[in-house]
Amino acid sequence: MNAPYGSLIKEVFSNADTIIDRFHLSQLVTRSLNQTRIKLMNRYDTSNSEDKKIYRKLKAYWKLLLKNKTDLS
Repeated sequence: MNAPYGSLIKEVFSNADTIIDRFHLSQLVTRSLNQTRIKLMNRYDTSNSEDKKIYRKLKAYWKLLLKNKTDLS
């Protein structure tokens, strides 16, 4: 939940409990991971062949970071 929205809800509904469901928690974690991955990717110089290899791996295999370790082969 974004901060201004949370503040407004607490002000309007002062006695209510705040609940965050699994979907939105998972969405938040996934978005944060992708933002961090993209920042890391932007640090690599794609004109350098070694950096380009790492960049391509981060771009191609990003879904592996989200998988359960028991599902990896």
